[in-house]
Amino acid sequence: MSHYSQFAGPIDRVEEKNTVEIFRQNSTTDTLIDGYLYDKTVTKKELDAQMRSFKDVDVYDRLVERFMFRHATKYLPNRGFWLRLKGLAVKPRAEAFFDRMEKATPEEAAQIGKEWRIVDEAGGVITNSFMDEVDKLRSVEK
Repeated sequence: MSHYSQFAGPIDRVEEKNTVEIFRQNSTTDTLIDGYLYDKTVTKKELDAQMRSFKDVDVYDRLVERFMFRHATKYLPNRGFWLRLKGLAVKPRAEAFFDRMEKATPEEAAQIGKEWRIVDEAGGVITNSFMDEVDKLRSVEK
């Protein structure tokens, strides 16, 4: 038995539990963010209290960053697309973006282009490493 496979089961279980917990944290927070940004049924104080209810400062920071991104992109027609990209590692993010642009109509591509600056300023999606990966995909496509 290799050293990796010896610990694979326990590590996989912890990783799965962590993924479920992050999903729960995001879902709960996203519901309140929607109430704050769109429905006006949640106050900023209530939203902040919910994010602070997670005692881990890294979780709080991640949720605040998520809120800031959602706030910055709240009027974008493709905000769901950008938020989903934000949650991916660099390579799959670039692949998903590239695939979307390849399949986009000229109108859809133009809309995504219009949203680019806002998403770039919001942070967390368009990075140097992301652009490098997109460039690699474009060069393979040619």
